[in-house]
Amino acid sequence: MSTHPIAEAELLKSEQDAVLALSKLLQIWYNEAGLHGMLRSLDATLAQCHAIREEFAAEGEPQRVNAERGAISQHLGFMLSLCAD
Repeated sequence: MSTHPIAEAELLKSEQDAVLALSKLLQIWYNEAGLHGMLRSLDATLAQCHAIREEFAAEGEPQRVNAERGAISQHLGFMLSLCAD
């Protein structure tokens, strides 16, 4: 029971990092392709995040939500790492 708050804190930090990654990605996409290209990239990224959510749809509620949160956060961090440098 004492590890639950730690796990929740780690997930929350991961989500905050994902939001930061997404904001950086939006800026990169805008600089590279303008508003239209940024919106297309955002649309594709959201579709990927929805696909990740569907992968976990069969799992039980608490495990599914936490797995989704972690997987989507990792995915956005990975996408940012591809744009780095």
